[in-house]
Amino acid sequence: DGAGAAVLLPSKTSSLHGLHFASDGSQSELIHIPVGGAARPPQPSYIREGRHLLRLDHGPQVFAEAVEGMVEAGRCATANSDRSLSEIDHWVPHQANRRIVDRAGARLGIAAERRVSILRDRGNSSAATIPTALSLAAVEGRFGRGEAILLTAVGAGLLRAGMVLSWDPSAQ
Repeated sequence: DGAGAAVLLPSKTSSLHGLHFASDGSQSELIHIPVGGAARPPQPSYIREGRHLLRLDHGPQVFAEAVEGMVEAGRCATANSDRSLSEIDHWVPHQANRRIVDRAGARLGIAAERRVSILRDRGNSSAATIPTALSLAAVEGRFGRGEAILLTAVGAGLLRAGMVLSWDPSAQ
C-alpha cells in the first residue's frame, strides 16, 4: 500500500478543465471490509478470523466494473472539459493491475505511449498510484507545459473519478 498527495497552487489561469465523480453503492459488496468502523467495531475474534481484511470475492465482476469505471471517468471528465480524448497528451490511471489499465486504455483510445504506468517497478500501491506516477513522470520531464493530462480512478464502493488538467511545470 502507499500514500500520496498533490499540492494545488493558485494560478492566473485555470489548469483544471474537467471533473467527474460518481459512485454506485448498490455494488458495495464487491470490494469491502466486513468489520471495522462504527457499524461493526473490531473485536479480537474478528481479527483472529481475518474478518477485518479487505474482501474481493467477485474477481471477474470487479475487473469488469473497474474497466467500465475507468472508461466512464475518462469519457465524462473529458466531456466536462474543453478537451477531447484525442487531445489528451498523457493518461495517469489508478493502477490496480495491467489488464485493467490496458483494457480501459484501449476502450478510451489512448495508445500505450500516452499512458503513464508504474506497475512494472512499483506494483499496485493502492490510492498512491496516481500521485506516485505523477511525481515520477514529472521528475523524468515527461510532461510539457500546457499538456493535457487525464487522471482516472476507481475504488471500493464502487467509486469512479476523473480529472483533466493542464501541466504547469513552474508549479512544481
